[in-house]
Amino acid sequence: VLFVPGLPASLGFDKVLLGTILGLVVVVLAGLSALRYHKTETVLPWTLASFWILVLIAFISGALSGDVNDALRGSVFEPQTASFLAVMGILMTVPLVLQKSKTMSMRVLMFFGVGVVLTLLYSLSRIILGADFLALNSFGAVTVSPVGNFNDLAIFSGLSIIIILITLLLLPLKKSHQWAMAVLALVALDLMAVVNFFGLWLLVGFFALLL
Repeated sequence: VLFVPGLPASLGFDKVLLGTILGLVVVVLAGLSALRYHKTETVLPWTLASFWILVLIAFISGALSGDVNDALRGSVFEPQTASFLAVMGILMTVPLVLQKSKTMSMRVLMFFGVGVVLTLLYSLSRIILGADFLALNSFGAVTVSPVGNFNDLAIFSGLSIIIILITLLLLPLKKSHQWAMAVLALVALDLMAVVNFFGLWLLVGFFALLL
C-alpha cells in the first residue's frame, strides 16, 4: 500500500516512484556491501546489457529531440520516456544481487507468487462481481487494475504463466504446490481470455511450445 501525501499523483506515477526509490536503495546498499570484499564477481546477461544500450540510445534520442523535457522525463515518468526505461533497467539489474543466494532467490519467487495470486484473484473477482467490488477509490472501472489497464493486466497474466511453466519444469516442488501453481495458471489464462490480446497469445504460446 503506497500513497504520496499532498500530491495528486496517478497510480502509474506512484508505482514508478516506488520502483525508483527501492531500486536505488538496493543498488546503493549492494555497492556498500561489495566494499567489504577484495574481489566481486557477477554475471551480466547479454539481454540486460542490450537493454541498457537501448536506455542509452533513448537518452541520446531524447536529448536531440525537439522537446527534450517530454522525451526524457515527461509529466510523470510516462512509459514512453527515457527515464521510465532507465527505471526499468534498474529494476532488471537489482536481481543480480541475489545470484549467489539460492535461499533468497526462492524467497523472492515466493513473495512474487503471493503478489501474483492477490492481483489475479482481485482482478478476476472484479470482472465477475462488477466494478463496485473493492474499488478502493482508485479502480473505478473493471478495466482498471493494480497493474494498469486491461492490456497491462493481460501482459502480467502472460508473464505469470511463463514463470509458472518455467518453475514447474525446473524446480522440485511438492504435489500440492504443483497443483496450486496449475490452478493459478488457469486463473491467469481466464484473464487473458477476457482481454483477448492476440499478440500476447502468440508470445505465450511460443514460450509454452519452446518449454
